Amino acid sequence: MFESLSDEAIEEILLKADRVSFAQGEVIVWTGEPSEHLFVVVSGIVAITAERPWTPEATAWAFFKPGECLGEVGVIQGVTRTATASAVIDVETLRIGRKDFLELMHCHANLGFNMSRMIAQRLAQNAARFKGMQRRSRLVAVIGVRRGVGASTISRALKYFLGDYSQKTVGYAHCIAEEVDPRKWDFPSVVQEGIEDADFADLPAAVRVTAMVERLCTAFDVAVVSLHASADRSLVTPIIERADEVVLVTDGDLRAGDLREARSWASRLAQSSLTTMCTILNQVHEGDLQPDLRQSEDIDYILEHLPGLKRGPPSDPVRAAFGSMGSTIGDRMGKPHAVGLYIPTTIDVDQTFDAQAIVEKTCDFLGQCFGGATVSKSRGVWRSDDKGLVGEDIFVVRSHCNEEKLNAHVPSITAYMKQLKGELSQEAMAMEIDGRLIIL
Repeated sequence: MFESLSDEAIEEILLKADRVSFAQGEVIVWTGEPSEHLFVVVSGIVAITAERPWTPEATAWAFFKPGECLGEVGVIQGVTRTATASAVIDVETLRIGRKDFLELMHCHANLGFNMSRMIAQRLAQNAARFKGMQRRSRLVAVIGVRRGVGASTISRALKYFLGDYSQKTVGYAHCIAEEVDPRKWDFPSVVQEGIEDADFADLPAAVRVTAMVERLCTAFDVAVVSLHASADRSLVTPIIERADEVVLVTDGDLRAGDLREARSWASRLAQSSLTTMCTILNQVHEGDLQPDLRQSEDIDYILEHLPGLKRGPPSDPVRAAFGSMGSTIGDRMGKPHAVGLYIPTTIDVDQTFDAQAIVEKTCDFLGQCFGGATVSKSRGVWRSDDKGLVGEDIFVVRSHCNEEKLNAHVPSITAYMKQLKGELSQEAMAMEIDGRLIIL
């Protein structure tokens, strides 16, 4: 909601907002009551139900996470609440009165624009939910960090792998040149019609790219698009903004710092917190890697000397090389929501312990909820009330799911993390849902 606002505008908003906390199970707003305030979730999880307050046995329409707001439609339109909102765990919010918020929207155009976009997204989600329009094409953007790293080979192999793995229709397009020109794209014939018309060529570059990609997504369940990071910005930006999965491809000659910069660049372009990203190290050149690259935490998969791929289905060696990488991406295509549980490696604030058993237990737990889970290791710091700044290794157990399963399992996930908090003598535990960090 605060995106693109100046520091002065944000400060003005904060001056008009109250910080209001709600205990677990407490009702934040009731359906049918006047819409006198808008709430921004600062921490915790809020459940949206039809009438009665949420309980672990109840079915929620949706769950709101930190950074999301509730009550905006009623505040803007001046109508009564259309749903009940309850705290799933302890929740902290920013509460802004209706009159103050309308004045802020009048004074700050970007706030009004952000709110309009948020409402439009909410309406689209509701339409899909209540009309049963759950099917949505998925877009995978495969981006070569530079030329010659095998991005087109990987994307074509991925096209066949995803088709076999998901039993869905998969389309593929490759940008042959660094121009926004349909004739320089390797498009399936089913989406060629109309993109070479004179009228189409007169459209702005971003519109042409968006139209081409949307045609591909309309024709197939999953679309795989391959291009290079060096391509024209007007070509790259709409694709990454629309992508559900961004796959960066590099080789062993790139330095770790340059790869980190490329991932940061792609993350900034991605519009949705649901966009997932992975990096493939494809050793297309013989020789040693850059000294800092093999140990880089930005590398998710290493393909050892991936064989070349001509037109047609990939060979068995190519399929074998994809292994878990292809199946992981395939799983994500039908499961747009992401859940991550953070497992610490210290107890009693700063005493290290072997967390492997807890990690395996958490993998089994998420596997039972969503059908599978993966583990990654990272390094983090947090501030303890007693010991100050504490650094530790952290395991992140992640899983992907559809909206129905996410809503069904949010209560059991929060209960599980609270149980771990007690078992491990933690001051707090962390989890994330769709990229939103939640502290318990």
